[in-house]
Amino acid sequence: MATIFLQIQNDIQSVKVTELTNPIQAMVFVEFENGYGNIFFADPEGGDWVEQDLGFTRLASIVGGQLKYVVSQIAILKRSLVW
Repeated sequence: MATIFLQIQNDIQSVKVTELTNPIQAMVFVEFENGYGNIFFADPEGGDWVEQDLGFTRLASIVGGQLKYVVSQIAILKRSLVW
């Protein structure tokens, strides 16, 4: 588990990040000071961060920008998927 600090709507918040094991993509559980928590994962094809059940949100973009400091880079490699 790691702690990162994010600026969200002019407030600095500490955020707890727990990396989840996934063989396909980088995936973390993120818990905010206000009690909100969700799973965020890197899209394996585009590399952009996604908020589970909500999609490509602004929050996912903000969180993903800082996760490069706490998530292993190997897990964020882009891959072409076959559908």
